[in-house]
Amino acid sequence: MTTIRAVDESNFSNDYAYFVEQMQVRSLICLIDFNQLRDGSLIARDVAHTLYAPNNYQVSARGIGYIWAETEAEFIDCCERYNVKFVP
Repeated sequence: MTTIRAVDESNFSNDYAYFVEQMQVRSLICLIDFNQLRDGSLIARDVAHTLYAPNNYQVSARGIGYIWAETEAEFIDCCERYNVKFVP
């Protein structure tokens, strides 16, 4: 039996303008890269969700805040940097 560890991201999106628009209406499920080792040599993915309040854009998972941004532009920059993909 084969062990499958990769998430099929074919139905995920990286349309960040739509992401920002939708996260202001509902929390969205997303995937985000993070450094598993401090030296950045091992990148892993985590399943997370969005949190939104005016001037507060976040991506978080189990109390781990991966992204905190005060503006849409800052948030989108972070999403690009951390390879965020979301379920539209």
